[in-house]
Amino acid sequence: MTTFSAGFCLLRFRLALRTARLGPGRALIKARRAWRLTGILIAMLSSLALQGCGGAGPSSDGTPTVATIPVRGEAVVLSGLSPASLRLPVATVQSVYGYTETGARIAFAAGQDWQVSGAGLARTATSRLPDFAGYRYTTSSGTNFEFSPDPRNPPLLIPFQVYVDYRSTRADRLLTPTAGAARPGSVVCLGDSIAAGAHTIASFFSNSDADSWCGLLRKHLGAAAQVLNPSVAGGTLASVLPDLPALTANRPQLVVLAFGMNDHTQGAAGLDAFEADLTSAVRSLQTAGSRVILLGFFQQNTRWVREDTAQTAAYNAVIARVALRQAVPFVDVRKAFERSAPDSNVIEARTGDFMHHPNNYGHRVYFSLLLPHVLAAPVWASEVPDAVDLAD
Repeated sequence: MTTFSAGFCLLRFRLALRTARLGPGRALIKARRAWRLTGILIAMLSSLALQGCGGAGPSSDGTPTVATIPVRGEAVVLSGLSPASLRLPVATVQSVYGYTETGARIAFAAGQDWQVSGAGLARTATSRLPDFAGYRYTTSSGTNFEFSPDPRNPPLLIPFQVYVDYRSTRADRLLTPTAGAARPGSVVCLGDSIAAGAHTIASFFSNSDADSWCGLLRKHLGAAAQVLNPSVAGGTLASVLPDLPALTANRPQLVVLAFGMNDHTQGAAGLDAFEADLTSAVRSLQTAGSRVILLGFFQQNTRWVREDTAQTAAYNAVIARVALRQAVPFVDVRKAFERSAPDSNVIEARTGDFMHHPNNYGHRVYFSLLLPHVLAAPVWASEVPDAVDLAD
């Protein structure tokens, strides 16, 4: 390492250390200062040793390369020859792929099927990539629709979405544990069809929750952790509450409660009961010795005739209020989802059903929001394959 690069790495270290002290971790300069600073030092020194200070060491001939970070599986929809934006600045696009009707992965070729265009990607004139311009659903009034299961209306988005692996010139970020975070040895994910992973690739084709935010937690925590997911389609907090003792009989160290998407269709009339039930559930879990995280929910498709955006806001506010009152973390999914799609097409690019089920990338947004709550020590974002950089 040259004198210049060593000095640059030291500067980066000092800046990251200062950021860690001033950011969510003001706890660093309080009771847990010693171990967190040690963890940051270890993470940074390891990264410098392995990656040459930022994810790009020297090339095979010893010349420096441009620092880049990997971005995996970002979902886009492409209409005609118009480009679709990618979230982060693009250095190189590595692969573009989708899935056949049987769930097999299909790779698309650069030049033949797609090309880099501006800050994103575009179909070519001879492209085999699905054309979202051909997507149609039956409306009931204006652009609004009624849901129908058979024939399905609106149609699923899975055949229209493609996924992009690329490297970005965005600087790597050091993820630090939130106050009170710990790596759990046992987790129960409890929620509705979103938590179950409905309309992810693994769920739709293999009846597996591997692509859900809970499945990604299981993958991240490894075989040493027990991560259970008894979430069910159509579940509401009221329907699950009587079974809560049985569902958490293993006394998990962490319980993630993820309700609201189905509950909020009860409207203002159900709001007080939802708040009372959520408070009761959190208190019961805390009494049993479990740490609790409350997940909010994102704004589902406003074109569905049953959606009331005021109730989406109201039920999220209740979840946040209960979290504050019970001193547990609230994860604001709605705001993160809104900024996760650079073309402001959250429903088209982040759901698998054009309604309210996140696709694979959408679940990675959930997972990335949960990640700081299950870290035992700081880690570079690039070292967590399923993490999404949600920084603006």
